[in-house]
Amino acid sequence: MDNFGKRLKYLRNIKNKQQKEVAIDLGISTTGYSAYENDLRMPGLKMLIKIADYYGVSIDFLLGREMQNNLDKTELEKIVKELQKHINTLSEYIDSCK
Repeated sequence: MDNFGKRLKYLRNIKNKQQKEVAIDLGISTTGYSAYENDLRMPGLKMLIKIADYYGVSIDFLLGREMQNNLDKTELEKIVKELQKHINTLSEYIDSCK
C-alpha cells in the first residue's frame, strides 16, 4: 500500500463497509469519498483527522509515513472471525463439488 487511496480502500474493506456507508458516516458525498480512494483528490486537514478517527488509525498511517495501522485487538478478532466464516463457506462449497 503505497498511496492514500489504497490505504483508504484497505481500511474500508477491513471494516466490511461500502463506500456509500463510509461517506454517510463521514458526512460527505459518495463521489467525494470515491475520489479519495481513487487518488483524484486529497482531503483537507479536518477531513483527514475525521477519517483517521473513523478508522482508528494515525494520520501518518493514512499518508504512508508509518506501516502500523493501530487496529485494536477487538477489531482484529472481529476480522479474523469474519475471515474464518468465509474460509468455512469456501471449504463447504469445495466439499460439495467433489
